[in-house]
Amino acid sequence: STQRESIKTREMPGARAVDDFLKNPYVELFSVFGILVSCAGYAVDTLEVDPATRNILNHLEDFISTAVASEWFLRFYSRDFDPRYLIEPLAVVDSYLS
Repeated sequence: STQRESIKTREMPGARAVDDFLKNPYVELFSVFGILVSCAGYAVDTLEVDPATRNILNHLEDFISTAVASEWFLRFYSRDFDPRYLIEPLAVVDSYLS
């Protein structure tokens, strides 16, 4: 029983620092900005645009998808890879978007 309790109380190295970083308002603003840019990119992508613009939009989509996936992984890490995080509504949305 004590071994099981010690496993539950273990924390990943730096998990608290990662959690504090993710709670920073600037990180949240960056995330919101990324979402807005992504929405604008998808809207422009529905128009007939030249190949250079389409290429820029594709790279933008790749960058934002990578950022969302990275943020998701960091949040999962900051919660010590707790499987319960995987079923939280926002985590499910983030994993779908990445």
